[in-house]
Amino acid sequence: MMPIFTTLLAWLVLDQAFSRRFLLGMTVAISGAILISLEDFQLSGGYLGDLAALVAALLSSINILAVKELRRHFEAATILMWTCGIGSVLMLFMLVVLREQIFPRTATSWYAVVGLALLPQALGQGLLAYSLKQFSASLVAVSMLAVPVTAAILAMVLFAERLLMLNWVGFGIVLLGIYTAVSDPAA
Repeated sequence: MMPIFTTLLAWLVLDQAFSRRFLLGMTVAISGAILISLEDFQLSGGYLGDLAALVAALLSSINILAVKELRRHFEAATILMWTCGIGSVLMLFMLVVLREQIFPRTATSWYAVVGLALLPQALGQGLLAYSLKQFSASLVAVSMLAVPVTAAILAMVLFAERLLMLNWVGFGIVLLGIYTAVSDPAA
C-alpha cells in the first residue's frame, strides 16, 4: 500500500503528475506483491495486524514525502541526524514513562542495538534520504517493493525457507512492475 499512498499524497498534496507508464508499473508491482502475500491471506481472525500494517504504510508514505521535501534544503546526513535525534528523545521519554530498561545489559544486546543503528537506520534510511534528491518519492516507494523479494530470497538462502512457485511468480511480477516504473523517462 505504501506506493499507492505515496503516489496519491504526492498527487493530492504536492500536485505531482504521473505518466501512464509509471502508474502501470506501480500497479503491476503491487499486483505481484499481493500475489506473494496470497499464501498468508486469511479471512478469519483479527484484523488488528492488517490495520497496523495499513497505518504503517501511510506513515511510511508521509515520511518519504517529508524527507523528499526536506532534501530540497538539507543534506541527507542532516535529515538523518535530526530524525534520529528526535526519535531518540521521544523513545527515551517513553522508556522513562513506562519505567522500562534504557540501556542493554549484555554484550549481545549491545551488538544488536549497534547493528540496528548502523545497518537499517544509518545505511538504509541514509540511502533512502540520499536517493530522494535524485528520484521522485513515488518511484522510491515503488522500488521499495523489491525489499520483500530480497528478504524472501535471503530467508531461503540463509534459513532454508521454502518458497512456492506462487512466490517466484509474484517476485517476477514485482520486478517487472518496478522495471516498468523505473524505466519511465518521466519518473
